[in-house]
Amino acid sequence: QNSGHRVRIASHEAHRRTVMSRSIEFYPLAGDPKALSQWTVQSGGNISGEMREGIKDPSVMAEKDQMVKSIIKSCWGAVSGPDPLREHYELSMQHQPKSPFVADVVIANPPCIGHIHVCEALGIPLHIMFPQPWYYGTKSMPHPFSGLSYDKPASPSSA
Repeated sequence: QNSGHRVRIASHEAHRRTVMSRSIEFYPLAGDPKALSQWTVQSGGNISGEMREGIKDPSVMAEKDQMVKSIIKSCWGAVSGPDPLREHYELSMQHQPKSPFVADVVIANPPCIGHIHVCEALGIPLHIMFPQPWYYGTKSMPHPFSGLSYDKPASPSSA
């Protein structure tokens, strides 16, 4: 944004307040992040786990399929449409432009879905990058599972 780029973060509605509090435009993706996380834990996050869970309860697979489809469909609006809840948040969104949004590039988290399809449709670059230092934590950005605070620097002994 400091270089004149229009920036938009598309994520689940649960993250709107965090994104907008940093004066960044937001677009809500479909889906329930808690259910997605729960399914990943239950299946172990792999294909064989998905198959095992589907055999135990086929209705779960249908529910997952419906959610994944809705997330993919919401990706198109994320790169080319207005925030569908803009009117509801209008008072707190005075910093956001009213001109139509069309992405020039997408930077996506690897587990996201739908990004490749919208980038292909728009003919724009897709950069897949993980937003957290999973492998090499630093003093200012510790590994998410380290239990260290992001609010204060790590002590020299924990770096």
